[in-house]
Amino acid sequence: MKGLQITKRLSYEPILDENDQRRHFFQQCFAFVTIVLLVMIGFFVSHPSLLNVRNTTHAASTNDTSSHHEVMPTLLRLMDPETKTPLYALDNPTYEQFKSFQLLSVAYNDFDERNENDRTILQVTPARIAPGESITLTWDSSKVLADDWLVLQCTSHQQQEIHEHHHSFSKDDNYVQILEVATMDQVLATAQSPSSWTIPSFPVSRFDSCQFILYRLVHEHHSTSSTTLQPHGMATFFLHASQRPTAIHWAMTNRTDAWIVHFVTGVSGTPVLQYNGNQKVTGTSTTYTAADLCSEPANQTEPGKFQSPGILHQIYVEHLIPGTTMQYQVGVTTGQGIEWSSTFTWTVPDFAQSNYTYLVFGDQGAATPGSEWTAAAITREVTQPHVMAVHHVGDLSYANGAAHLWDAWFDMIQPYTTQVPLMIAVGNHEYDYWTSRVPGLDPSGAVSGYHPTWGTMENDSGGECGVPTAKHFTMPVMHNHSNGVFWYAFDMGIVHTIVLSSEHDLRPGSPQYEFLMHALSTVDRTEHPWLIIEIHRPLYHAEAKWDQNAVGVALRFEVEDLFYDYRVDVVLSGHYHSYFRTCDGLYASRCGHDGAPMHITIGSSGAKLDTVDLYDAPWTATYLKSVFGYGRMTVANASALYFEYVQTVNETYTHVLDDVWIVRDR
Repeated sequence: MKGLQITKRLSYEPILDENDQRRHFFQQCFAFVTIVLLVMIGFFVSHPSLLNVRNTTHAASTNDTSSHHEVMPTLLRLMDPETKTPLYALDNPTYEQFKSFQLLSVAYNDFDERNENDRTILQVTPARIAPGESITLTWDSSKVLADDWLVLQCTSHQQQEIHEHHHSFSKDDNYVQILEVATMDQVLATAQSPSSWTIPSFPVSRFDSCQFILYRLVHEHHSTSSTTLQPHGMATFFLHASQRPTAIHWAMTNRTDAWIVHFVTGVSGTPVLQYNGNQKVTGTSTTYTAADLCSEPANQTEPGKFQSPGILHQIYVEHLIPGTTMQYQVGVTTGQGIEWSSTFTWTVPDFAQSNYTYLVFGDQGAATPGSEWTAAAITREVTQPHVMAVHHVGDLSYANGAAHLWDAWFDMIQPYTTQVPLMIAVGNHEYDYWTSRVPGLDPSGAVSGYHPTWGTMENDSGGECGVPTAKHFTMPVMHNHSNGVFWYAFDMGIVHTIVLSSEHDLRPGSPQYEFLMHALSTVDRTEHPWLIIEIHRPLYHAEAKWDQNAVGVALRFEVEDLFYDYRVDVVLSGHYHSYFRTCDGLYASRCGHDGAPMHITIGSSGAKLDTVDLYDAPWTATYLKSVFGYGRMTVANASALYFEYVQTVNETYTHVLDDVWIVRDR
């Protein structure tokens, strides 16, 4: 345990001296000028033609910083045959071309009336699977062309009962959804086999049956420049999926004996939690459609974009004794009975004990090596009895409108979210959008996305505007001014955590600022001596990202005085895809202030890593780039926290690269 840093505090009371109004006048003036300069530098570096200079080294670092082009694979992780890299779900020319085609309908009898050999062009084994299991598609390579099209479309029997015109499957049938589209040359590049394709883990789905359909171009309408595709082969398989609970995760409430468990199914019914043998609690359900999302591409019902999230359930369970261990299952009662999840073991967190640990990180994503390594490491960690929670400081799934990535992310994290509560903050990739096509869709209550002049807030959520996040998660309501998943507060024994949204207005007078004032002024520092802020974008960093740094300076201008006045101990953030730790007692860009916090950025849990160097900043203590990892916070007692940064070297090996004691004289 190295790096002991001690900052003495003489009392728990906020620092509100008689010179409070003018104490930081010059620092604030300096911060304002800095914001303007950084915004100007970021703008001109991003537009070198305005300066008549070449966009060389600085431009490369700026492009790396302004927006990360994350790995966003298609549903079946298709490969580009030319570049041998994954196709990008939200910018896939294949999907765009397919939208222009006219599809001839597929009827089951079509293939019965054809030559016997045509009916066996495509075959799939096994004929019945569950999500996560392997499936193999084979074809007669002598009868398949490279420019043929392969389509995966699926249906739910619940929806099919409403549409009784049976057996007709076209692109426009509203009870059938086309989930994946590829040319056969893309399939061949992905399969790396001339006649078969094994999908090792079929993605999460809530459909009852699916078909792989092979289409072939038959003719072009020269008058309309449209192309017609005719079905050439089909293979059907059945999914054991619609009633199967997925995305199971726990969350805290404002009570130590009450908790919320969430999960998803493909069918509606009464959600049930069964625990300790025969105790049962029921809950409520919700969902959302494409029409509930603010803008494109999230609200477009086409391959690579919106697909139904299923029915989202939550169950509130109370009178659980901290420290006790229970066996539990979840499921939904329907007319056909109930299908239970696997049986999980959960120990009710007991934050009253000393020396407990929680894990914290941000910027994870799914379907990347780093995200999978982090998930595997967290799963191992939570089996330890002293590890009691996971905190995610934002940028969760990086779906950005590609809905299947939400399913992939929840599937990846379920091994640990079934064992400990998951508390989240909202990042730019959950919330940021331009405007809503229909007023009132933004679940935070805002009229449109937040776009200050100094900000880099764009359409990073792909038009989701926080809807999937707000529907999938329920966070504690501890104060009247809290706002769902966007800003709220909760207790973990002697630690009081306040979660803020860097993607919303934090200026004095804003609803979030009023919440922050109320939350800071009402916390009992005798009962909760540790006060921690979690916010997606950091107030302090030192990567040479000038446009992003302007955001940090602006946030300091808005809330740093409050953090100092109310003696915030630690600020935990993400956004930058690296690990960064400041000195302790950091205030007004200087270290060693009694009553000021340490700032820690842990945005390296799976998304594309930063490679940018630092500029010379006096507050820098540790910076680690190009490594995946997460934070481990141990609450030793009322006077000492121990923080470690754990590198995820691969799926099975981790290594502590940085650690620090945060000690307060109580």
